[in-house]
Amino acid sequence: MSKLSTNTKRYIRLFSLVSALLSASAMASDTDNALENNAGLTTAALSPKTTIKTPTWVLVKPDTTLWRIAVNHTPKDFNPWQMVMSIYQINPSAFRYGDISVLYANTKLRMPTRNQLSALSTRQAKANYDALVQASSFVRPSKSIPPRPVIANPDIQSVEVAKLQQQVVGQKNTLNALASQSNMLQDQVNELTASQAKAFAQQTLLDTSNQDMAQGIANQQQQLKALNDRRSKIVVDMQALEQTFQTTRSQLNQAQKDLLQVEETLAITQRDLQYTQEELQSTQQEQARQTQTAQQLKLAREAQEAKEAKEAKEAKEAKEAKEAKEAKEAKEAKEAKEAKEAKEAKEAKEAK
Repeated sequence: MSKLSTNTKRYIRLFSLVSALLSASAMASDTDNALENNAGLTTAALSPKTTIKTPTWVLVKPDTTLWRIAVNHTPKDFNPWQMVMSIYQINPSAFRYGDISVLYANTKLRMPTRNQLSALSTRQAKANYDALVQASSFVRPSKSIPPRPVIANPDIQSVEVAKLQQQVVGQKNTLNALASQSNMLQDQVNELTASQAKAFAQQTLLDTSNQDMAQGIANQQQQLKALNDRRSKIVVDMQALEQTFQTTRSQLNQAQKDLLQVEETLAITQRDLQYTQEELQSTQQEQARQTQTAQQLKLAREAQEAKEAKEAKEAKEAKEAKEAKEAKEAKEAKEAKEAKEAKEAKEAKEAK
């Protein structure tokens, strides 16, 4: 066959590229399903036929990632990466220590306007996101959860509760890190989908080829094999990610149960301690009242005894004074009688 023209060779290369991209499209579809089932992500916002009305505020529900919020609320003229960075820039207080992968639950996020979304291109937004993720440090959860401690006193219990809370925070951070890795895989799928759309626009320019077509098909088969290998690797990675996610969620649930039991035990201990303190205070008050009453009775008894002793002394003195007076009167009466008898005797003698 005669030598191929430049345009024919160009068409052959384009055909090979489109064929490879068509295979990549099938792989991307399977990967989308895996990402949707395992990481809770969706690519609905990428469809140009989908019209999304962006609300002014969005409430962050538990187990919801920043990427899911961005995908669900990105207008059709923009990319989710632009929504991610715009939300991060206008809601700094919604992220723990400014870490873009740690979004506080039950937080109200203000949604960006179209002008704010257009401040960064998709490439710039993705680059900024990658830089923020690389600058973040994630706390790894502990491999085992300690058994529920036996409470000795409120101070020891508070230390155990604090340790459990730190473990819970570390596990939440790890979940956010896994969600960030899922987002990066989703971005790779998006790039393949965008490349496929460009290839479809050039498909009408392709033409039949000659003997060099066989070489192009061989190259296409090699590319297809490479893409299939890449797809298999992504599936394996997603399965490993799912196992890690399930393990981490189980550990977090167990930690939350242990923390709840510790809090209940702490509340019971505090109530018992308060009841004991009230009983002790009541006992001390009763003892104080009894001591005061005993002192009052002792003082009253001593005063009564002193009064009785004084009355006995006064009665004795009065009796002694009465006896002395009676003795004196008897003596005076006797002396008067003797004087009278002496006088009568004298008068009788004189008369005689």
